[in-house]
Amino acid sequence: MKQLADQWDARHETRDPRTIATFGFAQHNRRPEFRDVEYPWVRNTVTCIDDDPADDVVVERLQHYFPDGGTVAVHIRDAGRMKFLKVGRGADDERDSFVLDGETDDEGPLQATGYTSMGMMVDAVYCGDDWIDAHLR
Repeated sequence: MKQLADQWDARHETRDPRTIATFGFAQHNRRPEFRDVEYPWVRNTVTCIDDDPADDVVVERLQHYFPDGGTVAVHIRDAGRMKFLKVGRGADDERDSFVLDGETDDEGPLQATGYTSMGMMVDAVYCGDDWIDAHLR
């Protein structure tokens, strides 16, 4: 995989951040301990970068390839890390309620509206002590 990534880099002047994210995830996903021990719940995965619009990633890519839900691997470029978000299949159009693992719920999960980036979604899910609102609690 590294050889393939190096060949890609040799043909292109600048490194595309989405290509880096894809090859990075593929490199980790090849290891059995990553797939079976560390992250066994990471399946049916699409990759993206933190600046990608959440609507584009979840609605256009993830639901196109994995309509029953899956995982988004978000490359957080500033931190040089990858975070994973598990995404359900979303709203049931006929009943206008959310379906999570076969259970319906009137109060849906976290939703992206307007221009929400995948980095914002990761921050919302993996919030830490560095959030400004931590001082307000």
